[in-house]
Amino acid sequence: MKQTTTMTALDAAAQAATQAGAETECMTLDQCLRRRGQGPRPGVLVVRVEPGQATDVAALRWLAPGGVSPLVLAPSTFGESIELAARAALFAKLAQTTTVVLLEHEIAELEGTWRPPDQVKPGALAPLPPLDPLLSAPERDLRTLALRMEQAPLLSRFEPDLDAAAKAEWLVISFGSACDAARAAASQARATGQRVGHLMLQTLWPLPEAPILHAARGVKHVVVPERNLGQYVHEIRRLLPTLMVIPAHAVPGPVSTALILDRLQKTPRCC
Repeated sequence: MKQTTTMTALDAAAQAATQAGAETECMTLDQCLRRRGQGPRPGVLVVRVEPGQATDVAALRWLAPGGVSPLVLAPSTFGESIELAARAALFAKLAQTTTVVLLEHEIAELEGTWRPPDQVKPGALAPLPPLDPLLSAPERDLRTLALRMEQAPLLSRFEPDLDAAAKAEWLVISFGSACDAARAAASQARATGQRVGHLMLQTLWPLPEAPILHAARGVKHVVVPERNLGQYVHEIRRLLPTLMVIPAHAVPGPVSTALILDRLQKTPRCC
């Protein structure tokens, strides 16, 4: 009889990254942020957000020196924790950089049956095109990371999951532990006739601008649920300056379906 191994998403992510051949470290968010300013080194940081702690996504963006955003992935399920950690490990080796797998408490504690991640053949990265010699060192690092992400076919699995309503006027953009509540809120709002789309992000940094812009076409209002005092919402406002972008944040504890539904149904529809 075949034996199965049950473990938490935190342990599964660490095991997936290690089996993919990356130097892997597990740590709390506070421990990770104490490393800010240190030079990048190839490997995966599996970062856990503790109960009652805010998910400080803004600080993670500036983890590397010079203002370069590392690759930060935020699984929302047990299965995603395995798949994203494995691909983060491959990318860390290919691009010779640090990647972060961010697990909020509710996701880190999910239990499931271990299964090996899908096999990915990352291949070799092509030489980078010449960069503008006038760019500063941080700008060159950021451009290099962006080019590497465009080249790596393994990153195609990081595409956001867009659950779109026909001619949606509202869009909910969620990540991590807020995804389940956002999915339920969007479904309940649609049941009342409200046209709501839902975009679930797996990549937090660098900001996935193209998918967000695509999902926001024709939309008038955007709701951004997150487990902090409102950080990612500022990036969405910067990217979508002509739209009403509404925060739905909660600390401590997870974002609830009721909170997101309140933002969807009680925000004035005058603009």
